[in-house]
Amino acid sequence: ERARASFCTDGCALITNLLEVIEIHYRLGKLGDADCLLLSKEVIEKLLDLAKVPLSMVKNEDDFISSLVSNVMGASGKYVMQLSLKSIASLSDHIENKQVLLTPELLKAIEVGSRHLDPLVREEAARIVMNLAWEAKNKSKLLHSSMDTLLGLLAEGG
Repeated sequence: ERARASFCTDGCALITNLLEVIEIHYRLGKLGDADCLLLSKEVIEKLLDLAKVPLSMVKNEDDFISSLVSNVMGASGKYVMQLSLKSIASLSDHIENKQVLLTPELLKAIEVGSRHLDPLVREEAARIVMNLAWEAKNKSKLLHSSMDTLLGLLAEGG
């Protein structure tokens, strides 16, 4: 319970900062620190195990979601895109977040992720759609606004 509370107060800021570290080292290529990349990714993965909490409990939740969506929509590397989508997917596991997360901005990010060359990025986009579709009120919105995305994910086996 304390770990979840910690995620709600500081975990999101830490994830945002670690995603920046990953992006910097990813762009540096061979000059980047591979150990730093792996450690950052591992810490994010551990934090995401705690992310199944209501967004209403997360400090600066709007900024956090906006940052994750921006990472997907921007010129981020595949690791940052995948981890950003994975963060959203983890949050979308919680029943209270399914309806709150479904925004036009997120749908655009899912579409971008669904068309990415990396299968892990596409997998996380598909996971978000699957999680959000469990909410009955989301089903028609998902079908009407992202039919191409859904068909693309299905065609790829996502």
